[in-house]
Amino acid sequence: VKALIGNHECMVMMGDLRYVHPGEYKAFAGSRSKALLERYYEATVASIQANVPEDQWPEFGKAHKEAWMAEHPRGYIELRQAFHPSGDYGEWITGHDTVVRVGRSVFLHGGLSEAMTPYSLGEINDQVRKELADPDTIPDDAMVLREDGPLWYRGLAMMPETPDNEAIVDQILATYDADRIVIAHTPRLRAVLPRFNGKVIVVDVGLSAHYGSGHAWLELKDGTPTIVHRGER
Repeated sequence: VKALIGNHECMVMMGDLRYVHPGEYKAFAGSRSKALLERYYEATVASIQANVPEDQWPEFGKAHKEAWMAEHPRGYIELRQAFHPSGDYGEWITGHDTVVRVGRSVFLHGGLSEAMTPYSLGEINDQVRKELADPDTIPDDAMVLREDGPLWYRGLAMMPETPDNEAIVDQILATYDADRIVIAHTPRLRAVLPRFNGKVIVVDVGLSAHYGSGHAWLELKDGTPTIVHRGER
């Protein structure tokens, strides 16, 4: 099994928690959660008082603390610790690749854009790991944040299947000596979607109930792609 890095785990590592489900916080909560939050709140207040002009301070008090606690549920600290680069999940994530080539197929979460072709697959993997190793200092143009980067790019899934765009796909495939690119990230249908005459295959079928509970997958055997949809090939 080759687990690949995607955009959502990178978001959590960088402190972007917009898509963290309440159940995820709950799963990390333990007997020390309340005490950890109390200490973190006190440290947050102390940091504001030490670094922000007093006339810009919020009104500290019961209401402020209750609002802060509502935004930081039990399990928050433990989740952040686990997804730190030195935490159990952070180490596990950065131990994986962002893009792999298996046989004549390239696999990654978002997609390969023309902007990535100056990089080898190994260089893409190394750069993502380097950026995630110190998420607090990631610049705005970091590969893990770029819309045309391997974690976020939707062009292969969304751009019209015109001859000009197919020529772009051909150039990307030639760069990496591959026959096809297999991507996720963009659930357009509740089925595996071949594009550009099978040179791009979108395998995000919206498996979760939120996206429609699609049940389909791609099989590659002896270089031949087969789509299995609800048991039918």
